[in-house]
Amino acid sequence: GDSGRRLRQIERIRAAVWTQPERRWTLGALADLACVSPCHLAHVFRTEVGMPVYQYVVRARLARALDAVLDSDTDLTAIALDSGFTSHSHFTARFRALFGHTPLELRRGIRATRAQDLRKIVTAREAAAA
Repeated sequence: GDSGRRLRQIERIRAAVWTQPERRWTLGALADLACVSPCHLAHVFRTEVGMPVYQYVVRARLARALDAVLDSDTDLTAIALDSGFTSHSHFTARFRALFGHTPLELRRGIRATRAQDLRKIVTAREAAAA
């Protein structure tokens, strides 16, 4: 019924975002993937996932960026842009809001156990949204 169709629409959006978080997703483009109106998608997504579509996209971008920050020596500005953020400052602000540290702070002083904890933050919140 409606519930199953709605869940399939949401899963289609979630899969697309997690596959390509760096893409410049618009509500209209995502609504087209789900074959619904942007307004309907915004309402259903927030109801089912517990956060707005934009916040979900940002979280997916941050999850990808976290791996790059912790596992590479790539320039932080390049990571920000490759992850879909428009600027280093926007990336850093969002990163700090979610993880409690800036990307540079993590690079300078992260311990392996703390890195695992941060990765759990992303996966736990993703699982809770499922």
